[in-house]
Amino acid sequence: MKLKRIFPFLKRNLTQDPLLINRIFVTLYITYNNVSTYNSFVSRYIINNGDEDYKVLRQVLDFLEKQSVTKLDLEDMIKLFEFVISPSDRIVTGAIYTPSKIRKRIVGTCLSNQQKLSSVRVADIACGCGGFLMDVAKYIHKKTGKSYLRIYQENIYGIDIQSYSIERCKILLNLLAISEGEYTDLDFNLLNTDTLNFHLEGWYPAFSDFDVVVGNPPYVCGRNMEYGTKEKTKMYDVCNSGSTDLYIPFFQIAVEMLKDGGVMGYITMNTFLKSLNARELRKFFMEGSYNI
Repeated sequence: MKLKRIFPFLKRNLTQDPLLINRIFVTLYITYNNVSTYNSFVSRYIINNGDEDYKVLRQVLDFLEKQSVTKLDLEDMIKLFEFVISPSDRIVTGAIYTPSKIRKRIVGTCLSNQQKLSSVRVADIACGCGGFLMDVAKYIHKKTGKSYLRIYQENIYGIDIQSYSIERCKILLNLLAISEGEYTDLDFNLLNTDTLNFHLEGWYPAFSDFDVVVGNPPYVCGRNMEYGTKEKTKMYDVCNSGSTDLYIPFFQIAVEMLKDGGVMGYITMNTFLKSLNARELRKFFMEGSYNI
């Protein structure tokens, strides 16, 4: 799908109602892929002729038809979900789209040496709409033949501060399973909370002791952080130099969530190798004698 053609149209014509956006995108995917069988979760998002939202859906379908769009895949869904994050939320949460090629490189590198792939526990602690988790699930499914039902229950874990991101992650993972012929209702290990709460008492015990942590941590400079977020960063030693960036504590959290011998795979800026505000992060890596 040539997404550059639809982005300006969506910006002009689509509201910021997360439920409506989700319903339109899911119905587009179902329509373009001729999906006739789906589970009860996905059925909640289908817009039918005669529904209140059908007029808006029809506008989008007509636009795509004029643009000769004939294909919509799961990677397009990720790009669409990332595009409709409001600018104000993007400033606060630091969400950035990670290209498929980079996600797959990270996932393949982190999982290729896992001795027991069928029982590996993988987390993305700033998962957004779930691109990394989708690639992990596909990798495990292809290598082991394990069902997506069991992979979602036993292998992948996601955390995000935005409830709409967690919902979109569920949508993406449901559509992945359906695309592979699994139509049952699914359970997920997805947590809608602030990952910075990891050092607070009462953290969720299931969300630790991982074999692998992958992802694209949030990028928010100190001047754009909300007061509560800035206060939480003070719980992390790596933030005790300069004006911290939100991605910096996510390194420490990921390392501390790993079991001994675990692997972390991030896409990130290389400024932490020399910047003042990452001095304590470099010290953290050095004192832990981590292999990078």
